[in-house]
Amino acid sequence: MKTAVFVEKNPLTNRLRDVSMELAWKAHSLMNEHKGEVVGLFVGDRLPEDTEKLFQYGMDRLVQFTNPKLGHL
Repeated sequence: MKTAVFVEKNPLTNRLRDVSMELAWKAHSLMNEHKGEVVGLFVGDRLPEDTEKLFQYGMDRLVQFTNPKLGHL
């Protein structure tokens, strides 16, 4: 079983929004009961500087779609 979490960043600071880490933690808590996997999805121009925090909050994998033309996201 897998669950997906959409990862958001603050475009001004290029850091994760708190809600992304909170969702990763909650998804991890729920998936732990079912031996599941938490997969993050990020779409944007570049990964947030503090992406490693997601794994500290229980995310197992991160799928990224990055392109400089997505700077407005």
